[in-house]
Amino acid sequence: MTAHIVDIRAGRAYLAVPEAGEGPGLLLFPDVSDDDRDLRELAHLYAAEGYVVLCPVISALSKGVEDVAAAVAALRARSECTGKVGGLGFGLGGKLAYLAAAEGGIDCAISYYGFGIDFGLNLVSRIGCPLVLHFAEKDPQIPPEAVRRVREAFSGRAGADVTTYVYSGAAPGFDRPTKPTYDKQAAGLAHSRSIALLRRAVGPRYDLEAL
Repeated sequence: MTAHIVDIRAGRAYLAVPEAGEGPGLLLFPDVSDDDRDLRELAHLYAAEGYVVLCPVISALSKGVEDVAAAVAALRARSECTGKVGGLGFGLGGKLAYLAAAEGGIDCAISYYGFGIDFGLNLVSRIGCPLVLHFAEKDPQIPPEAVRRVREAFSGRAGADVTTYVYSGAAPGFDRPTKPTYDKQAAGLAHSRSIALLRRAVGPRYDLEAL
């Protein structure tokens, strides 16, 4: 795996490329509380799964949808990216992944405890790609009522490929080994579900019998 800083229209971003030197793209949106170490660890985690990961600094996305769409285009244009691009985010980054699904032209999206999604349900009709939403049961910023509104918004839309998961007893940051709220069981389950969607929607697809 190789990794370095690159420049995109919205500012600087961290790029991690898998050992194969190419792969599907994954636009990674960190949480606002994530520092540089968190950003790199996340990028390396998904690069190890076979993705060309582009992780913009979340504070640089000042123009919202416009900057998100530009980041998607920047990732697609890279020679290491084989074409399809997914989006994945945490906290406020989870909301950006949701926006990317609606406005950024990505092939799938995954949101972990995406803060504010319930206030953006007017975008539901614009989401045509597969979407997975992970919520923590003990999230003071996303109460059960907010999750219910999200579920109802998508359940009323025919043909929507959207799955919502709520992790019992978990709090935001349940997926991070470095956080005090880390929940190993919930983290493993959520990661396996995220990778399953990415494999189905953007690849890479491996010949398991050959392996």
